[in-house]
Amino acid sequence: MEKEFSYIFKIAPSNVDFQGKLTLASLIELLMEAAGRHADGNGFGMRQLNEFNASWVVLRIALEINYYPEQYDEIKISTWIEKIQPIKTIRNFCIENAQGEIIASATSEWIMMDLTQRKPKDLLSLEGFEEFATGKEISAGKLEKLPPVKGELVDKITVKYGDIDINEHVNSIRYVQWLCNCFNLSDYREKQIERFEIHYISELHENENIKIFREEKKKNDFYFEIDSDKKTICRARISFSEK
Repeated sequence: MEKEFSYIFKIAPSNVDFQGKLTLASLIELLMEAAGRHADGNGFGMRQLNEFNASWVVLRIALEINYYPEQYDEIKISTWIEKIQPIKTIRNFCIENAQGEIIASATSEWIMMDLTQRKPKDLLSLEGFEEFATGKEISAGKLEKLPPVKGELVDKITVKYGDIDINEHVNSIRYVQWLCNCFNLSDYREKQIERFEIHYISELHENENIKIFREEKKKNDFYFEIDSDKKTICRARISFSEK
């Protein structure tokens, strides 16, 4: 049993943006990979859950970034489960550079979803799962409720094949890419994302149409809401710092 898992990753050209720095979406994708490897190695990964028609689904993520590593840099991602409740579990992450300096931290909330009913299953039904709760917190802070957004319409998107993951809904990383695309190159030349939060509220499927709304609550602090024709899909927050 390995309560805390660490993973070394070398940043590939496909992981960086026009400035040669790791993108937010790629960083979160690496966090998801580390979480999957940790779960799989301890007997409660996707393959094991699929045996009884279940899967892990992330509900919330909060991430703080001190600085962004560059192409071919190595980073270490450490992950562990902070606590386990009947319906949800909290998983944390610490990201370090090759010198052992903390460059980012994150916390996340997950459920185990029944793939037929599309509803949460009891986490305590996973034999031995409770033993992995460490109680160890992280500096990314608590997962706060994000408010509704009444701001400007910044994008419209139709969900396509490439947006869909193994759970047959839009991949959690795709939302991050959509939100980051609501800013232009000049924005990223002048500032960088220092905090990101997202709350996935409803599933989104192929051929659904969405609208992305953005509201700047204060300077460099943006709140988002993604809506389909009938429901709120997710809410998010992106905070920038000047370079």
